[in-house]
Amino acid sequence: MYLIAYDIENDRLRTKTADQLLAAGCIRLQKSVFAGELDGALFKKVESWLKKNVNTAKYPDDKVLILDVGPETMKAMQWIGTPSDEWQLLTNPPDVLFL
Repeated sequence: MYLIAYDIENDRLRTKTADQLLAAGCIRLQKSVFAGELDGALFKKVESWLKKNVNTAKYPDDKVLILDVGPETMKAMQWIGTPSDEWQLLTNPPDVLFL
């Protein structure tokens, strides 16, 4: 499980970054904070895209924080306000059996 937060000034790059994270299966926790289960290959793809596009010479002040956290850490986070439904599914997935 990864927690990804960014500080990106350029509107277009910020939107593209959010789109990349959503396409990778992350959920938006706040406007610039995402969380998601990214397997090895998918994580490398996201990380590569971020390294290529964020904090370039064109936007030297932009930054991304990627934190590898376990499921217990995610469940232990405290919310002030109501978390999204996606957050509930991410931290407490339903038990489903298809036969």
